Amino acid sequence: MIKLLLLAVIAQGQIKFEGSVSAPVFSKVEGATQKAISLSPAITEIIYYMGLQGMLVGTTEHSDFPEEAKKLTTVGPYGRPDYEKILSLKPNLVLVPNEGPQEIQKRLKSTKLPLAVVRMRRLNEIPDAGKLIGWLLGNGSIGESFHRAWHTKLEQIKSSLKKPKTKPIVFVQIQTSPLMGVGQNTFIDDMITFCGGENALKEQEGYAKSSVESTLIKRITHLVLAEHFQTPEIEARTKNDWLKFRPKGDLKIIKVDPNTFTRPGPRLIKSIEQLCQDLRN
Repeated sequence: MIKLLLLAVIAQGQIKFEGSVSAPVFSKVEGATQKAISLSPAITEIIYYMGLQGMLVGTTEHSDFPEEAKKLTTVGPYGRPDYEKILSLKPNLVLVPNEGPQEIQKRLKSTKLPLAVVRMRRLNEIPDAGKLIGWLLGNGSIGESFHRAWHTKLEQIKSSLKKPKTKPIVFVQIQTSPLMGVGQNTFIDDMITFCGGENALKEQEGYAKSSVESTLIKRITHLVLAEHFQTPEIEARTKNDWLKFRPKGDLKIIKVDPNTFTRPGPRLIKSIEQLCQDLRN
């Protein structure tokens, strides 16, 4: 059941979205969407994965996968798009992640451009988001295919999992200074739970500050480094800082690619599969 992932489509004569949670209706008022802008690297990846990239005329910085996406016109950073640039591209649909700054949605609504706000915060929302994007770009069958493939692969991963002897306590680090981890109500928290682990920051909301010295952190059995380290030296120093508090060597450190692990796109499936394996080794 779709939980109305399209939180807002501002119909300005081109696109209208109507219907119940189980059977949304996509209607084209002035023809199919042909010029769309994605304001999320994850949304851009999903569009390319579906083969619908011909409709994209712009995206944000760091939309770097696949390689071809780098050739798209950039409309600025994810959190600070250039509104004049967006208007100059004359899109008839702008796709915005609900998790971004709310000010972006307000500004875009004031431009009168058709706006689709897509929810991708939780793991179970990602396949539904793909389904929705397919509908919005005029190809519901591809969206349905994405939705089915995602659930099929997750079921395959789940069926292959063996219950760990002890539940892993996991801390996912996304930033060193200040130390930032991932709390509840996030797709990364859902990934940890899916793989049979417990999130060390499960009592905190969203992306939260923490400290290596805290009692909570001393409980962890697995540290996931999902951070863009500027140099190998900084990464090595970060690992050493953690190990100072775990002299017995009972902390497993897992390094992941932040571009796939922290981005709710198609490649996240591989990150989930790898995380589940790492928490059992």
